[in-house]
Amino acid sequence: MNYVNDSAPLHLASATNAPVTAFFCSTVKEFGFYPLSDNSRVIDAGEMDCRPWNARL
Repeated sequence: MNYVNDSAPLHLASATNAPVTAFFCSTVKEFGFYPLSDNSRVIDAGEMDCRPWNARL
């Protein structure tokens, strides 16, 4: 099992169908960055004032 945040290692693991658990804090699913693999799990931080991270830009 690979434990990663929303970063390149997450997407590489997902692309190769390696087992991966991803932690999402400031990124939301609607951005489209979630892993596509059937062998992945996502732990989401839930509602926070700073989500999504670019809402203030």
